[in-house]
Amino acid sequence: MRIIGYEDKRIGELAFVYIRLHAGIDRIELQSKRRARNLVEGRMLFTWILRNHTGARPASYPAIGELLGDLDPSSIRYLDGKADILRERDPAFVALCAGFGHFEQERRGDPA
Repeated sequence: MRIIGYEDKRIGELAFVYIRLHAGIDRIELQSKRRARNLVEGRMLFTWILRNHTGARPASYPAIGELLGDLDPSSIRYLDGKADILRERDPAFVALCAGFGHFEQERRGDPA
């Protein structure tokens, strides 16, 4: 069953591009089952983006899981919680999160 809405899919596609450009992780790696630290942090970033940049409501855990290669919603919930903790402790992660908003504006052609 497909549960991904249009806006979730649009932001997801932008997030995959952003993470490839700014974290050096491509979509295939993010969707893999590998658990290397950089991949887990990339999935945290992806989850944070989808929970915070999809408009009026955050993307659902099942929708994010589907975009990330059918990860279980409980795994996405875990990544979401870990992303919040990482945002409190890691200025580089905070910068990546903040940078996505600027990246999205540039892609839409909005003035910064």
